[in-house]
Amino acid sequence: MLSDKKQPDQNTIDLQTKREQREAKRAQERAKNQHADLRAKERESKTSYGYALFSNYAELLSHGVNLFLARKLHDPSSAGRHHSCWEFLLHFCNGGPRSIAVVALTPIIDRISVVQEKKKLGSIIGRAFQDELNGTVVHEAKGATLLALVKKKYGRKTVSAEVMRKLKANPVSWTTEEKRELGCLMIDLIISSTHLIEEKQQGTKLLIHPTECVKELIRSEPPRAMSIRRLPSLVPLEPWTDVVRNGRPLVSSRRPMDLSHIHGGSVATQIGLVNCLEDQEMVIDQWIIGVQRAAWDAGLPVFPVSREPDPRQVRSPEDDRRRARIEESIRQGEEVAGRPIWLEHDLDWRGRIYVSSRIAGHQGPDHQKAMVNFGRGEVMDEAAFEHLLQAAAGHFGLSKSSWAERLAWGQANTWRMTAIATDPLDRIDLWKEAADPWQFLQLAKAVHQWLMDPSKKVHVPVRFDQTCSGMGIIGALTRDEELCRLTNGIGDSRQDLYRAVAEDLQWLLTNDLQGFDFASQRMAEMWLGLGITREVCKGPTMTTIYGARHFGIVEQLTAWLMKEKGIVPLDQWEREFTWPAQYLARKLNIVIANRLKSCVALDAWLRGVSKACMKRQQRIKFYTPMGFPLALGSELEAKQKIATVINGTRRWKTTEHITIPGELSARATNRGITANVIHGFDASFCHAVVERMAGRQLHVITNHDCFATLPSRAGRLHEQLLEEMNRHYSLDWLTEMRSEIGANAGIDIPKPPIVGTLAVHELGQNPYCFS
Repeated sequence: MLSDKKQPDQNTIDLQTKREQREAKRAQERAKNQHADLRAKERESKTSYGYALFSNYAELLSHGVNLFLARKLHDPSSAGRHHSCWEFLLHFCNGGPRSIAVVALTPIIDRISVVQEKKKLGSIIGRAFQDELNGTVVHEAKGATLLALVKKKYGRKTVSAEVMRKLKANPVSWTTEEKRELGCLMIDLIISSTHLIEEKQQGTKLLIHPTECVKELIRSEPPRAMSIRRLPSLVPLEPWTDVVRNGRPLVSSRRPMDLSHIHGGSVATQIGLVNCLEDQEMVIDQWIIGVQRAAWDAGLPVFPVSREPDPRQVRSPEDDRRRARIEESIRQGEEVAGRPIWLEHDLDWRGRIYVSSRIAGHQGPDHQKAMVNFGRGEVMDEAAFEHLLQAAAGHFGLSKSSWAERLAWGQANTWRMTAIATDPLDRIDLWKEAADPWQFLQLAKAVHQWLMDPSKKVHVPVRFDQTCSGMGIIGALTRDEELCRLTNGIGDSRQDLYRAVAEDLQWLLTNDLQGFDFASQRMAEMWLGLGITREVCKGPTMTTIYGARHFGIVEQLTAWLMKEKGIVPLDQWEREFTWPAQYLARKLNIVIANRLKSCVALDAWLRGVSKACMKRQQRIKFYTPMGFPLALGSELEAKQKIATVINGTRRWKTTEHITIPGELSARATNRGITANVIHGFDASFCHAVVERMAGRQLHVITNHDCFATLPSRAGRLHEQLLEEMNRHYSLDWLTEMRSEIGANAGIDIPKPPIVGTLAVHELGQNPYCFS
């Protein structure tokens, strides 16, 4: 895009090579460490060889269990070693012999590398069966939602006697002898049905060893390869000429997919756009990195988590992962701060553009975004300074305010920005409560710099984020005037879709409060007391449109309630969290069905298209407005999912479940079809904006529906976004999709759900569509 790059010196090239080699070595070490950690924690079923052992032996054991139960039911009086507790297995017949196989194999494979005494291992297996039965008791008495919450909170202690008592569920009580006998019976069945383990006598003890073939499999099965972290490059990147560069694909998918339709000719436009983005010189701001390091080491409250966990609270694995990512991102920033860098990009299979560097890039969380500036700045004039002030106000928390209000706030708070830019850590109270504290600090420094010296070049990005982009796209596609107005696609003032949903929901709850259903009255009173805000409604509304179902919404609302209410006794979880979340989820479904009819209709139409295409075993193929080829259609999984209540889920090929390679599944395709189509159009819009900006030699960075440029170019970018909104959806793309999909699949597709109330020429006139 801005191609007058200086060639790096040999020292820089050597440093970049060493960094890449270091990351490749780290990936190998992480894989080995992960294996060693899982083995030390007796969780070998999660290793690569653990998955292989399940695939090899689980189906054999399930057949063995099936035959054993058939014989015992035919002749219950037949005798055998450890047969005294065989009837306990009948508790698990609803799940079938495969679920019994999962429960029995998991403790054995978790410890497969260690020789175990048979009685001790039998007790462990018996306890796993007792836990499974107790989990079933909780599930039947309290429901799946509460059980999932308890599992998330207590892990393996979900069905401990203490937790069961607090849940007011009656635990199953098996004696130590009964659990050991049941476990030893399962060991005998595993030995007779598979070649997984063998029994050897050593003195008076019976020891369980892995067989020689299992030992060989463990030795030959390498740790699962860990991805090599992509770092900001210190040397300009080699341009993409095809869909593969240095062995890495331009377009990829997290799950195995047929990407044969992706080739150099079909994505030539996208190859050029990625080259433009990669051609931009960026820089990690030394000043911001220095402030972040000092704040992180001091434990100041400007990160999502503190550096040191609170010893008074239960340590969260998720928080530990966040701490590791924050530390790594600061380290990577320190390594290249102040140097010119270039960021690698790639695409997902829907065309969405990602920065390959997940640790130090402008698509991460707030503290990562604040690190990255444009390498080549420009001098600002008064108009650019006003854009900078508006952007700073937005990051402080005024992103829902009008442009005039943001500008007024920025002008009134230049003292604040100057103060924190001069001494950020001693004046942390002036910026720690900002919506995006680090990006606010990033722009505050630029404000202070301009006030001190207006002739100095400014490098910080000014960002514009599309409001309600997913539903805004649906409104444009279905020509729904009301939805476009609520998502700021049309009009001249800022609207808030989620607030409208909250108002509708509040009206429903008020009716319940005034009704005669006393249970609903109590629920409505509780929720109205907490407050029905846009924050409550945003997540459930957005994910419902993208395919989330009732239990997914209940889970989100439950998480919100737990955060809002804090700690309550375990025996009150059902009353305080589960029931209220289920109640509000039902009410939200009613509101969404009425307020967002076009979204619901589009989802139903796409699912119908999917079923019609999958019935003919044809993928859903069409081109996005920027010519990116989309091919939707998930293959039927060869492995069947076998679930247990407490002892996890495993997948393996079963003898009754035969799949043809390449066979497509309507169920798997429907799971995310609306989200995938919308993301395809979202990506196409991003491609168009990058193409327009590149054609004018203007800086731009992207984060799906968020775009940024220099303050001096912010006005032009905002105009470009609004113009492109109108241009991009001027064509009736749903009808175009119907024609393309029908022609490719050889079937007649029903008409799409066009509302038809929108005057298309009005799209893009609302200045708050991107704000």
